[in-house]
Amino acid sequence: MMEILDDESVISKFKLVVRVLDGELSKSQAARLADRSWNTIDAWVKNYEKDGIFGLKNKPRGKSRSLDDDVRELIVKLKRENRSRSSRKIRDMLQGYGVNVHRQTVWRVLKDVGENRREKKQLKPDKDYEYPEPNDAWHIDIMDGIIVKGVGMVYLHLIEDDNSREVMGGCFYTSREARHVFKVMKDAFSKNGLPRHMIQDRGTQFRSTFGRGYSQYEKILERLGVNSIFISAGHPKSNGKIERLFGFIQDDFLSEHIFTGLDTLNHKFMVWRRWYSEVHEHSSLDGATPGNKYNGAKKRFAEVDLGDVFCQQHERKVRKNATISFRRRVYPVPPGLIGEYVELRVFDGQLRIFKAGMLLGAYDSSIDYREKMLRRVQRRVVRKDGCLKFQKRQYFIGRDYAGEKVEVMKIRDQIRVFLKGNKQIIFNIHGEKIMNC
Repeated sequence: MMEILDDESVISKFKLVVRVLDGELSKSQAARLADRSWNTIDAWVKNYEKDGIFGLKNKPRGKSRSLDDDVRELIVKLKRENRSRSSRKIRDMLQGYGVNVHRQTVWRVLKDVGENRREKKQLKPDKDYEYPEPNDAWHIDIMDGIIVKGVGMVYLHLIEDDNSREVMGGCFYTSREARHVFKVMKDAFSKNGLPRHMIQDRGTQFRSTFGRGYSQYEKILERLGVNSIFISAGHPKSNGKIERLFGFIQDDFLSEHIFTGLDTLNHKFMVWRRWYSEVHEHSSLDGATPGNKYNGAKKRFAEVDLGDVFCQQHERKVRKNATISFRRRVYPVPPGLIGEYVELRVFDGQLRIFKAGMLLGAYDSSIDYREKMLRRVQRRVVRKDGCLKFQKRQYFIGRDYAGEKVEVMKIRDQIRVFLKGNKQIIFNIHGEKIMNC
């Protein structure tokens, strides 16, 4: 029984069969997920109903006689070390042992011992789906969550060029939030320019439940002059290229490396992307590499600041203490704007404050500036002459406050003195009074 549970192909079939039997998936849906035919899924279900989990085990087919026994044993050993390895991957690994064989030969050896993985069906798209030039169309999608040892559950946000199969942008995150999609898009647009079309499914990261044109994703593309193409539920082939790339990344990258955290995962993925672009001979490109196919592509870069295009914009009223509040965090604003409205632009962990198009300040939205300001609060006693001393300068508060304890805080180039009754006096760093409120 343990041998069965250690067989990854059996476990993957079992998970799919259970979802079919529970009514969660139809056999047609399961066939699309597994990239198999309806008849194959039907056979798996019948075998499971007849023999239980043992019915899902691949049956041995005899042994190949095309190679020496030592080479056959090495091929099978490499496969059983990691069953997600493809025939091409094992062929490349054999070259390190000084053995040169064809990929099909490796596949036949594995087939003889029941260790082969069925060749994925070539999803033949419609003729008008093949875009003739790089940057004509990009596919964008989020890979289903996968548990990576040493990291946990991760989601790969990826963009692929339709014509060259080049990876235009990609990064692993621990959630499927739309902000991660926008970060990958912005990086890809900054480096490679803009595509004519973006092809995506109808996930909530891309399309609003209110219908077409309401999502931030669509508004960004519209502002940049990029056409968005949504995949119909009945046409899974439309995004088949990126789905196959997800499978290749799982087999060739994730299963071949050890990771100690999310940063390590993304660093190694960046290295793998260079290999994929410059070395990998893509079968759909007649053996050319994606990088070679993409080289020389015409690039159209945005004529506007991408940071302004991708940011979320909000409006806030400056409070009496010359601060604004956003998502339970407080940010300082020049006191001359008390009572007025300012514009906030938020993207990728940065919050920028504008007034009439002028930048007032930029802040890290992960930092609690309220706490930072509170840590700078100091207490002083107003002297009989109505002054207090702070950082080697004298500040006149008023003789009416003589003997009282007040709180003093420096924020940028301002000195703020907080009095009783929620009153405050604001000075510049030269001791000149700016505002009494």
